[in-house]
This record gives sequence, structure tokens and C-alpha cells, in this order.
Amino acid sequence: MAKRGGIEKGFLSSSRQGTKKGAIKMSKKELSILSDTISPKEDMVFKKLFGSKGNEAILKDLLEYILDIQIKEIKLDLSTEVLPERYKGKSSRIDVRAELDNGTKVDIEMQSEVKGYNEKRCLEYWSKLYTNDIMEGDDYAELKKTICVWIVDGKVYKEFEEFESTWKMKEDKLGISGHFQDIEIHVIELQKFREADIIKPSKKDFWLWFIDHTNEEMVNMAYITDERIKEAREQLEKIMADKELYMEIVNRQMYEMDQRLIAENNRKEGMEKGLAEGMEKGLAEGREKGLAEGREKGLAEGRAEGKEEGEKSKQLEIAQKLKNKGIDTDTIIETTGLTKEEVEAL
Repeated sequence: MAKRGGIEKGFLSSSRQGTKKGAIKMSKKELSILSDTISPKEDMVFKKLFGSKGNEAILKDLLEYILDIQIKEIKLDLSTEVLPERYKGKSSRIDVRAELDNGTKVDIEMQSEVKGYNEKRCLEYWSKLYTNDIMEGDDYAELKKTICVWIVDGKVYKEFEEFESTWKMKEDKLGISGHFQDIEIHVIELQKFREADIIKPSKKDFWLWFIDHTNEEMVNMAYITDERIKEAREQLEKIMADKELYMEIVNRQMYEMDQRLIAENNRKEGMEKGLAEGMEKGLAEGREKGLAEGREKGLAEGRAEGKEEGEKSKQLEIAQKLKNKGIDTDTIIETTGLTKEEVEAL
């Protein structure tokens, strides 16, 4: 019996280093550190791996096992801009968009955090993609079945233990299905996948182990037993050999960590402020008010000091990891914002 879980870190065994024209080629030593920070779950990597022209065979194989259908032909649609931009610094493009031989449209979304998945957002993506190619006055018969696949690195639904769920429409009272067949949504929860036990691994399981990239034993087994996943690995190595892409991903990860820290500090500050205001209203002025003000001042100073220490700790942690893997000092300084003295002191 193969047990999911295992080594809780990413990895990549590099044997080839292909690079695109104009890209900075990484050494084998530099390439090896990517396993600590980058995997196919990384949004930019996922898009390049499954959404790039020339990788249609990889995408076709993945979808056949997720959707449990035979696909004769698949065509990538590189015009992934179907939603208007709404949020500063956040792309509104869908991840991977394709069309099957029967005209069915497919959207695949990779979410590295549970908060990235939202049912209303999922339905909006589906509806935009469903109606995107029809113009005013066109026949409704031109609308094609649209399937959305969401792969989420977390646990979404607590009502059931299965890591994969398929959502379609059926009549509520009679349970009749077979109508409104143009909508289909698949949700794959990678945390449940990692926690589950597998008695007889399927091709779908091997694909998910490759995407999750945390169980080294099972991913290596996938490379050995399946040619398409082996091909996906080779494409992944080419993507990761691009140093500029690597630095862009690391910088974005640092930005996202900073944003999470700020959000958490703001949440705590709001709770503390609300508690202080509630106490202030309930207590008499004078001594109690003075105590409340003293507490607020102390909390503010503590928060500021704690935030600064937290941010510095994250920077030092990332710098230490990069230094341990042999990245040069100037690159570490540029990536983390630390001083030369701080980096050399590690």
C-alpha cells in the first residue's frame, strides 16, 4: 500500500537544462535550489507547463484522466483574457484554456491557497467562458459545453472526505439528470489527496502527485511508469532553468508573504481596537480610561516591534535558504532587501 504524504518539501532531480532564447541559463547547483520554492503548483509554472504551445499532449493526457473521457484532439486557446481587471496587482487571466475536438471548452485553474477558490468566482469564470465566443444576435446553439477544473492546494469541503468532486445539475425533487449539460465543474483538493491512502495508484493519482510535488517516492514512480509525466518533467526542468523566471517567482512569493503578514497584523489590530473600544464604553472615565489608553499604546508599540521582527525573520530565513544552496550574495541582497553585512553574517 502506498501512503500519501511523505517528504513535505518540493524537489526536482535535474538532468537537462533547456532554456528559451535570451533567458539566463542556471547552473545545476542553482537549479537544485528551485526544489525548495517552486513546483508545478506555482501559478506561473503551471501555466507555462500546461498552457504553452507544444505541450498539448501533456495537457490532453492530464485532462483525459481528470475528466474520465477520451480526447481525440485538443487545441490550446492562448487568448486567456476573458475577465476584466479588477484588483491591483492581480491578473484577471484564467490559467489554462483549451478546446476539445467536440467543441467543449475547458478552463483549468491552479490555486496555491484555499482562499483563492470561491464558488461564486468559479461560476463567474464558467459563465464568462461559456458566453465569451457568442455575439449579440447569434444562435444559442452556438454555445458550447464548458468545463471548469479547479485544483486547490488545501481542503475546501468538510462535508466529505473524497479529494475530487464533480458538480453538475439535476432536478431537485425527482433527481432527474441529463439536462443543462453544458455546465460541469471539477474540484480537486490536494490536502485531502495527500492525507488519503492509495491501495492501487491510478494514472490520475500519478498526475496529481506530480502536480503536488511533495511525495518524492511517488513522483519518481510516476516518472518511471508513465511517458507523458516523464515528458512533463522534462518540460518542467526547461521552465525552471530560466533564472529570470525563478527570480520573478521568488519575488512574488516574498510579496505574497508580506501581504499575508500585513493582513494578519491588521486583523489583530482591528480585534484589539474593537475590544479596547468596547471596554472603554463600558468602563467609567478616568482611571479605567487611562488604563485603556496605556494598553493601546503598549499594544501599538508591541505590534510595531513584532511586525518588524517578523518581517526581518522571513527575510533572513529566505536568505539563509538561498545562501545554503550557493546563490551569490548580490542576488540574495536583491531578492531579500537585506544588507551585505546581514547576508555575510549568516
